[in-house]
This record gives sequence, C-alpha cells and structure tokens, in this order.
Amino acid sequence: MLVVAPYRITAFSLAFNMLLIEFLAFRWSGTFSDFNYLHTPFYVWTATGLSVLLAFLFGAASSLMIYAGQKNRFIQGLGRGLLGGMLAIASMGSPISSTGLLRWIGFDFGLAAFPLQGLDIKFLAILLLGSSIFSNARSLSRFESGGDETNNEESTFLEIRKQILARRPKSAFLSMVVIATFFVLPLLPPHWKMDFSDPTARANFSTAVTGPETQTNALLEEINPLQGYTIPATYGDLGPQLLAAGAIDLERFVQTYENAGSPLSTAQLRILTEGSDEGVVIDQTNSYFLLNFFWALGLTNQNPLLDQGAMQEYSKGDIGRYASTGGWTIGVKEPSELYSSTRILQFTPAQQARLESVAAGVYRPCCNNPTSFPDCNHGMAMLGLLELMASQAATEAEMYEAAKYVNAFWFPQQALEVATFFQVTEGLSFAEVEGERVVASGMFSASGFNNVHSWLENKGLLGQAPSQGGSCGV
Repeated sequence: MLVVAPYRITAFSLAFNMLLIEFLAFRWSGTFSDFNYLHTPFYVWTATGLSVLLAFLFGAASSLMIYAGQKNRFIQGLGRGLLGGMLAIASMGSPISSTGLLRWIGFDFGLAAFPLQGLDIKFLAILLLGSSIFSNARSLSRFESGGDETNNEESTFLEIRKQILARRPKSAFLSMVVIATFFVLPLLPPHWKMDFSDPTARANFSTAVTGPETQTNALLEEINPLQGYTIPATYGDLGPQLLAAGAIDLERFVQTYENAGSPLSTAQLRILTEGSDEGVVIDQTNSYFLLNFFWALGLTNQNPLLDQGAMQEYSKGDIGRYASTGGWTIGVKEPSELYSSTRILQFTPAQQARLESVAAGVYRPCCNNPTSFPDCNHGMAMLGLLELMASQAATEAEMYEAAKYVNAFWFPQQALEVATFFQVTEGLSFAEVEGERVVASGMFSASGFNNVHSWLENKGLLGQAPSQGGSCGV
C-alpha cells in the first residue's frame, strides 16, 4: 500500500506541483537552456530523473501523512518528510545559480558548492522521503488490518504516546545524520568534487581564463563600443517640450552637470532648447546626460503604465515616495505634479501594447522590478527611452537591443559580467546575444545578476569595468 486509493489524486497533484516548482526555478534563474549546454548528458539526465522521482516520492509521502491525520493516527515520519521536501526544493535549479533557499542559509555558490553538484542533495532527499513513506505505510497497514496494537479502543493516549516515542530515536538520528551531511559536503576539498561540465563549455572556459586582462578589455569594447550605439530613434522636439512642461529647469539642469565636472556640450544644449533631427547615439561621454534627459521624459509623459500600473498600485497614495519621483529635483514643478502630466508622445494601440510588452521584460540590476515598474531613476529613464522608440514605430527586437546597450552604458560592471557569462557558457559575444535575453530577469535583475556574479566569482572570472553611468540621483 504505497498510496491509499482515494489519495492517489492528491499524490499525483502534489507531485505535479513539485515538478512545476522545479520548472519555475529554472525559468526564474534564466538558466534552463544553459543547463543543457554546460553539463554532460549523464548529469542532465540523472538530475532530471532524480527530480521526477523526488516529485512522486514527495507526493506519496505527503498523501500518506494526510491520510494518517484524517484517520486520527499519529503521523509517522513527519519530520523526515518535511526535511526531505525542503532538501528536494534546495536541490532545484542549475549549479550555475543559487536558489533562494540555499542563499538564505549561506550557500552563496548554490549547488556548485556540493561534490556532486546537487545530485547528492537529491539522494539525501530520496533517503528521507523513502524512510517517511516506509514508516507511514507500515503503520497504516497494521492499523487497517487490525494488527496494530495501538488500534485498541481501550489503549490510553499515554500508552500510545509511549509506544510511538520508543520508535522515534532511530528516525531522529537519521534526520540528524542527513542534516550534518548536508552542511559537511560543501566543506570537502575541491579535488573531491565531481566535474560534470560539458567539454565544449570547459574549452570556452579555458579560453576565457588564459588572458583575463585582454579578455576584459575586449569585452568592454563590446558592451561600451567607442563609437557608441545608435538607437533607432530621433530626438525631435523632446527637449523644448520637456522645458515647456516644466519637467526640466534649464538653469539647474546645466548647473548639475557643471558641478559633476561634465558640462553640457553645445549639441546637448541645442537638443534641450531647440530640438534635433539627429539620431540618438549613446556613448561614454553622454550616457549621464541621456540618463537624466530620459528620466524627465519617462516621469512627465502621460502613459497608462504610470496611471494604472505598479507605480500607482504600490504607492499607497503617495506617488512621490519613489526614488524616480521624489528624487527628481531639477524640474520647475514638483515631481508629483509632473508625474504623467503631459502628453508629449502619441501612441497607437499597437505601439502602446508593444511598449507595455517590452517594458515588462526589461530589468535593471539595482532591484527586481521591470521597467513597467519604474521606481528608480534608471527604470524611469528606460521607460522614457522605450516610449520614444515605440512612438517612432520601433520593433520589439529593436527596443530590446537598444535596452541591452543602454543598460550596458548605465551599468557597465554588471553588463561586463553578463557578457563574460555568455561568452564562457555559450561562446557568444555580447553583440550575438539577443537583447531580450540580456535584460531579462534571470540575467539583469538584482537577483538574476547576483546569481551570475556568484558563478563568475566561483570560477575566478570577474573583471573590472570603469566607473560610469550615473548614480540613483540626478
């Protein structure tokens, strides 16, 4: 009797949900495709098979405990079942990323810290869940057959408790051994750890580490090209409209850059005061200018994303509480007065839908929020840029690609590490990786980037980019 008939649906439902959580763990970390590329077929298929087995063991163990509870029976193996379920969750994901549970308890390198790259955790979870199932199934079988001495109506609660407690030392000892093993395994010397990396990925890794300084310089030229990146959009009369709307106080705007030691050029002043038909080009010399320029646009331009989106939902009636609103101190009007106040750009329904789709997929490494929730200056500036591109009929692919390079100028260190990751794991240059993949949550949100950073740090592949791009204020 592995699972009682009425509870089989419950068992399969729990197993399915466990597999769904595993799938979401990969999707959240953005490493599902990299998992296949980075590891040998043996590791991929073994990890997959053990994950499926764990899911069904978890479903069986849970349904038996539910059945025992409804029969007013003492639940055998409850602690082992719970611990096994926790280990099953901890073993989810890829060794190149850290799941939340592992990071909470101090394993910065995630599954990569363990000798079998997480397979050992799965084996421990199988041991615990299997033990829990065996204990409960045996107890329930005796109960249903009438052979269990505790199935005597005259037995007192204290007698039953005494009988149960007599069986528990072995179970407690097993759980303690598993917990100790879990924490000891990452402490084993490196030569005890198995290497399940794919030979091709290993070759790319070897190439990357042979000349770190040269490699870093080459990647810097890729993410921040000296000639800049041309965005498929023009300024038009944005500057004069922002001045007229009170979004920018020209004198204070100019003074801000003079105080920062990077005074505005003649061309930038002309963009602000007269407008320009030139295309928008971002480079190392103007990334700070564009950050504030597009911040003003994103803050002021009227759009449903600001009127009905996450900014309103989480503001609790105080829209000025965000860094992207309260932090704007160089406008003529107050930020809360400027917020989504002027229809500067016009959108067709298709353009608005395209804007909302891309804004939901573009992240920044200072937080876990997408551009559709622009609660900081970089998020609001990215919204302004995407609005400009959408209003000028840019495609989603063009918007993602622009976001990739603009983010790289605003966050050069993070972009350098992401570029390194793609080169090492897939042999792709920064230009070859689709923009949508680079700016996705799994790579360029705070948590996604943290996973990438930890993996690179573990491999000794961290390079240093020059400081630039602007802070969280003006």
